[in-house]
Amino acid sequence: MIDQADDPMLPGVIYKGRQQSEHVNGEATVTEMRYEAPETLDAAVGLLSSESGVAKVFAGGTDVMVQIHLDMIEPDLIVDVKNIAEMREVVEEDGAWRFGAAVTGKELMDHAGFNAAWRGVMDGVRLIGSVQVRGRATVGGNLCNASPAADSVPPMIAADAVASVIGPDGLREIPMADIV
Repeated sequence: MIDQADDPMLPGVIYKGRQQSEHVNGEATVTEMRYEAPETLDAAVGLLSSESGVAKVFAGGTDVMVQIHLDMIEPDLIVDVKNIAEMREVVEEDGAWRFGAAVTGKELMDHAGFNAAWRGVMDGVRLIGSVQVRGRATVGGNLCNASPAADSVPPMIAADAVASVIGPDGLREIPMADIV
């Protein structure tokens, strides 16, 4: 647990313990935020689908942690997906590339094969924040945050990229153009 005055963007630290204040019988209480780091997609889907409160997915944390710190969101559950192997892979299959939502911009930039095959997408990834931000920020987060300034999204749409989205009802393939 870190104090509210401390920097919430410290690598590996989850902003745990300070959550929304509730007043019960005139006294302030603190509702604790839960943090889970599942190792499988099924476990992550189970956690997210069974949460009755607000759940947020955490990969790089560059947006989620700022939103928590600024009290823009008050999640009951943070699900860290960085320990899920499929979320960290960059794989070529039959001439097509697949990368997980927890792959950072820096990891994509350092992957020679992906870099050579998807130059337009890499140009967009290079525009994501500073070198430090690209080291933490994920392309999946860049898409899911739905920011109009999401630099990696337009080149993925232009390349006819498809997102694989998993939930309690199974896996769906959604063209990027249909997500935004």
